[in-house]
Amino acid sequence: MYFLFSFILLIFISCTQKSQDPLIQKGRLLYQARCISCHNANPKIAGSVGPEIFGASLEVLKVKIQEGAYPLGYTPKRNTHAMPKQSLSDEEIKYLFQYLNAKP
Repeated sequence: MYFLFSFILLIFISCTQKSQDPLIQKGRLLYQARCISCHNANPKIAGSVGPEIFGASLEVLKVKIQEGAYPLGYTPKRNTHAMPKQSLSDEEIKYLFQYLNAKP
């Protein structure tokens, strides 16, 4: 019984630590502040205007956010073209990428 409890506690702690990664936390805060007005608060679900963006590549995020376009050859999930370019730094985009690609 003690072994089972210890094992469950270890799993719980390791799962909690992953979500506390500072880069992921910065990305989550940035996403909440800048993205959820169009994208869903849960990036795995489509929003009212923007598509789900969980798992987006760094290239797609960087080009779409900074240039307001998609990389050549990329097929968008929606054809609304509603997202204007944003003033986010490369570092901030990396935080978003970390959050949007974090494993639960």
